[in-house]
Amino acid sequence: FGSYAHNNIESWPADKPLHINVGLEEPTLKSTADIQIKVPEVQFSPKNQCPKKSIAANTSALQDFLYVADDIFVILGKIDETIQSDVFKFITNYNLSVYAESTSGLREKLTSALPSDIKAKYILRIGSVPSCRYWRDLENEENIEVFSVAQNALTGLARSSSIVSEVNWNELDYHFEKEKICEYASHDALEGLISNYPNAEISWFRHISESIPDNSLVFLGNSLPTREWEIAATRIDKNLKCYSNRGANGIDGNISTFLGAAYNNDDNESWGIFGDLTAMYDLFAPWTLQGVDSNIRIVVINNGGGRIFSRIDAVNSSSTQAKESIINNHQIGFKSWAAMWEIQYIKALAPNDLNSIPQGPVIIEVIPDQESSEAIWAQL
Repeated sequence: FGSYAHNNIESWPADKPLHINVGLEEPTLKSTADIQIKVPEVQFSPKNQCPKKSIAANTSALQDFLYVADDIFVILGKIDETIQSDVFKFITNYNLSVYAESTSGLREKLTSALPSDIKAKYILRIGSVPSCRYWRDLENEENIEVFSVAQNALTGLARSSSIVSEVNWNELDYHFEKEKICEYASHDALEGLISNYPNAEISWFRHISESIPDNSLVFLGNSLPTREWEIAATRIDKNLKCYSNRGANGIDGNISTFLGAAYNNDDNESWGIFGDLTAMYDLFAPWTLQGVDSNIRIVVINNGGGRIFSRIDAVNSSSTQAKESIINNHQIGFKSWAAMWEIQYIKALAPNDLNSIPQGPVIIEVIPDQESSEAIWAQL
């Protein structure tokens, strides 16, 4: 605020958020036409900012990285549709190991690893900042060299790494021979777990993804739905357009964001998949669906709280009262919420409950089996 920003902007590291509030002396004025806001100009060079270079220079920098990266793993975040084809050819031409998130548009087109399969001395990240936990853990793994190609020029790591904004993918060469990976062993293990625990939370993401028609829009938020979709969603290519929101992007407003994305998607179905707490933070969002007949599906994975916290050691070692408070245990259902907005409602207790979804907006409340969910996570 004001002097705070002025005093601190010079030391602002570009890899961390900068929040500037602009205060008005008369916030109740009906018009702000006569108010002038003066922001002091400060020259600064933030750390880790991607330098502006030519595409040729960027391509050369990535090629230098590829010359030494004998043990490389590619991680794909959200990729612009204009370069998806070039990135696909680059990865497949050189048989590179890859973990492709659904937002990349290439997850089902490539032999994509699970996050637990990522092991390498060199990481090449392509696209926006990945949502997987492995990426966050790289902040403490400075022995692993990271090179990013991201149009938004954000490193996404609070540590040293290399980044360029765009390259010419057709001019790159990778001379280390790699065997083509037809399948990861972890995929077979996962299939067995889904078969053994069909009502586990992770298994529900397989069932939901198999129920989604081709060419649909999919929005994932926040935290567990994003992670569990990447692990268990079907790998059949349905040409889905996927978005996700997690972590620092915030738990607030996820359903509203989804409905905004679905606004111009009348020709295809739109599926938003949310945790129960995320849904509770945006209960007012469905008001925009009044009079809407589009096939919009709001899926709430109701596991009775923020179960992602239950796998944190510090939480598990806390007292019962503290643990319940952190996890936000509850017994709230969402049927009355659907009735409040006069939206059709389905309570899904078994996979076949997804077989007959009516036309128009629907709220689908999925109730995973808690014991099965814990059992499957213990084996992943």
